[in-house]
Amino acid sequence: MSLPLQLLRLAVAVSFLGHGLLALANDPGHLALVTGLGCAEPLARRVLVVIGAFDVGLAVLVLLRPWRPVLLLAALGALLAAAAWPLSGLTGPGGFLARFPDWVAPLVLWLLLGRRSPRWR
Repeated sequence: MSLPLQLLRLAVAVSFLGHGLLALANDPGHLALVTGLGCAEPLARRVLVVIGAFDVGLAVLVLLRPWRPVLLLAALGALLAAAAWPLSGLTGPGGFLARFPDWVAPLVLWLLLGRRSPRWR
């Protein structure tokens, strides 16, 4: 795998690891996001733990072996999370735009790995 692909893979993994750790720690911003979407705080705290574990797991999988289905799942999850910020009322459209790289990076990696080798299809 080329150096640019390795760096993109690392960027995706670190992004998901960082977001996952924030969710596991019940970060106040993330807690406000989930409660802003209509969850009561006790449920929101549990939801954040599940989301955090999911994100950390994705980060590990991307580092160990960037399977294309995992990358597509990562892109979809990050797209939904980016859309959740303005939908919760915590940010305007700029909140979605600021999180554009969070879902585009795994999508680009998914696309590039599909073009590089038939074994990733």
